[in-house]
Amino acid sequence: NILVPPGLFCYRVHRDHILVVGALADDGSVVEYAQSVLNLPSDESHEACLEKASEMYATHSTSPGPGPDQSSSSHSGVTIVPFLSGERSTGVRSGAQVCIPCLTREGTLANTLCVCLESIIFRLGCVIKLVNEARTSTGHIPSRGILIASGNVLERSPLLRQMLADCSSMDVIVDAASSSEGSSR
Repeated sequence: NILVPPGLFCYRVHRDHILVVGALADDGSVVEYAQSVLNLPSDESHEACLEKASEMYATHSTSPGPGPDQSSSSHSGVTIVPFLSGERSTGVRSGAQVCIPCLTREGTLANTLCVCLESIIFRLGCVIKLVNEARTSTGHIPSRGILIASGNVLERSPLLRQMLADCSSMDVIVDAASSSEGSSR
């Protein structure tokens, strides 16, 4: 028996086994929105900005932990709450909206893109924390584990996968067999 925490749901995969999961609604939308708002119309300009964000993250990363209230000091205190179309999981009220506090002129395109990516990771970190709490409630001691990434955003961004690995303290691998319509599980 397992008590599924608010914000998660489960699938029965076998008579004796269930899969406890969480979901995010806006991870791909946040990246598309940032690309549009930051005026990165081509893949080349987006990739160049991602490269600068990767360098910034590698230089200033403090391995952020799960939680939207924990931001990296490398981003001048800017945190983005990434709810563009409302959230459907992790205990956030329905209809929640995007919020960008502490945005200043000193921010760069790469800085803003990096913060957008971190916002996705913080939300995934909340889901991972809830799943681990559900596992612990059964008496199962969570192992370090492996996250299998699928979905276009995680498949295309080594930076995002590294942020997820840092946030979760888990190895992240790409599911090469999944389609780009998959989701992170």
